[in-house]
Amino acid sequence: MRPQRTTLAGAVIGGVLAILFLVPVAFAVLMLRSTSDSHGAATGAWVVVWIAVVMVVAGAAAAGGAAAALATRLVRRIRRR
Repeated sequence: MRPQRTTLAGAVIGGVLAILFLVPVAFAVLMLRSTSDSHGAATGAWVVVWIAVVMVVAGAAAAGGAAAALATRLVRRIRRR
């Protein structure tokens, strides 16, 4: 079964909005972890934060797709009545 265009659009919009919010926040958190005495955040910190960002973006995309599919179904049901 192929998802409809509205479902894909909802997933893309959810993912893009999550990226636009999370990437600057994640970068700021890693920069705050760095002090003038250190040489920046540890490599492990970068890996963990970016894995978390990818997971949250995937979840936001799934939620956006589900919301779009639900909204489409509700609109179709309302139009039938």
